[in-house]
This record gives sequence, C-alpha cells and structure tokens, in this order.
Amino acid sequence: MNKVIRPSFVTDEHLDYLDDLRKSGSVNMFDAAIGIRHQGATLQQTKEILGYWGASYSERQRSK
Repeated sequence: MNKVIRPSFVTDEHLDYLDDLRKSGSVNMFDAAIGIRHQGATLQQTKEILGYWGASYSERQRSK
C-alpha cells in the first residue's frame, strides 16, 4: 500500500474539521470545500486538502 504524502499546508485543524463534519452527517462531504475555503485556503489547496483527507482517512482512523 502506498503511503499518502501530506501537503505541508494541511493542518490538523483541517483534518479534524473534516472528520467532525463527516461524523455529524449534517453536510454532504462534497460541500465541505466551502468550510475549507472559509478557513483561508485557496481553491487549489482546498482540492489538495480534501484529496489528502480522503486518501488518508482510513489510515488516520486506525491510528486513533
């Protein structure tokens, strides 16, 4: 299995926000980009944050 490389601008706060959002079930995760953009990320960074979050989700959950 390939290890996903975390972009330097992805913060624990980004990942926690997305994890909490997913757990809440209150928003479709495709809409999560709006919250990331409100945190000051560029569109490209938002895409990479969401990509990293999705690709690393299972591994990060196993390590909790």
